[in-house]
Amino acid sequence: MLKEAAAKGIFKGIALNNNSPSITHLQFADDTLIFLDKDLNSVKAEILKCKIGSWPMKYLGIPVGSSSKRKVFWVPLIMKMRQKLASWKAESLNQAGRLVLIKSVMENLPTHWLSLHRLPKSVLEQLEKIRRDFFWKDSDSSSGGNRRLHLTAWQNICKPKAQGGLGLVPLMIKNLSLLGKWSFRWYNDRSRSWNKWIKEKYKCSNQGSLNDVLRDKKLSNSLKDIWETSEHPSFKNILGSNSFSWTVRNGASVLFWEDV
Repeated sequence: MLKEAAAKGIFKGIALNNNSPSITHLQFADDTLIFLDKDLNSVKAEILKCKIGSWPMKYLGIPVGSSSKRKVFWVPLIMKMRQKLASWKAESLNQAGRLVLIKSVMENLPTHWLSLHRLPKSVLEQLEKIRRDFFWKDSDSSSGGNRRLHLTAWQNICKPKAQGGLGLVPLMIKNLSLLGKWSFRWYNDRSRSWNKWIKEKYKCSNQGSLNDVLRDKKLSNSLKDIWETSEHPSFKNILGSNSFSWTVRNGASVLFWEDV
């Protein structure tokens, strides 16, 4: 319905450049975000029975339109993790239970955040402290709580079980891995909207890796974090185009002159 309305000129979306198709709406589960003409948005919002948003805003729980380099951007995530790993919960669980809860929170709570933005060092240290204090049942020192004896270094806890650790993934590693995955998806998700939008905006072909496409471009904070991750020493040599191979099968997803 929205696509048909846009095609008939009832409303316009946001164009990345003069020749690119407009972005009219975004949908996720039961949320719909519609981009309307500024002069007519109040009238059309009333017809559609929706409220008018403004920048900055929140979409899928993440602030949009504000800089991820500022600590205030991460306050909602810090508060959520602090609530999930509250000290009073630690008192009612044994060590195995605390470990399971830490893993559960890490698997669900920050994944979407960490896949779009690079954690600033101060925020990374604060989030790791929340996990560490919960595991060792440390109370909040700012409120007069006590620090208990830590039997081993936190980096040992975060080692794989095969190396004598407890299998907790360091937040920095998780963050880099989620951001680095976009370089893989650049080749694997050619039909997705985000892929097409980047190609339209920066006028690039299917050739070259994502870090080559984004190099020396004026980027948003999120794209800049993705590019910097692709240039990270841990990923630079494994996320280039020469590191991927194609299985032809019916040929629908392989471009002979560019991939083979």
